[in-house]
Amino acid sequence: PYHTNYQQAQMTFIVSDDMNEKIFFDSWMELINPTTDYNFQYKSNYAVDISINQYDVSNNLTYAGVLEEAFPIDINQLDLDWSTDSYHKLTVVFAYKQWQNNTVSSVVQQVKNAALTGFVNNIT
Repeated sequence: PYHTNYQQAQMTFIVSDDMNEKIFFDSWMELINPTTDYNFQYKSNYAVDISINQYDVSNNLTYAGVLEEAFPIDINQLDLDWSTDSYHKLTVVFAYKQWQNNTVSSVVQQVKNAALTGFVNNIT
């Protein structure tokens, strides 16, 4: 192997009655590629880090990661439906530069700290 290759990330969001989530992602896409003049923005103007956290049933953080320099590249349509027992789910596909696993980084740091503590205890 000579470099890391990252796949696109697909996330699904529940959309509220006021459609703020859809409006947010549509606005982000419009910032990237304005449909009025098609004057594309520089990546530094629209790419952001996205934190992803997984919690267990007791609300303890069990996994943490970051999509670095992420931005949406595809937003699915919302199908109109008259049913009263359902809600909109918006799927957004993100491109990103790199994936950072903060859980592994945290564990590695804990191991280093434990090793350093053991080293210091052996000196004293």
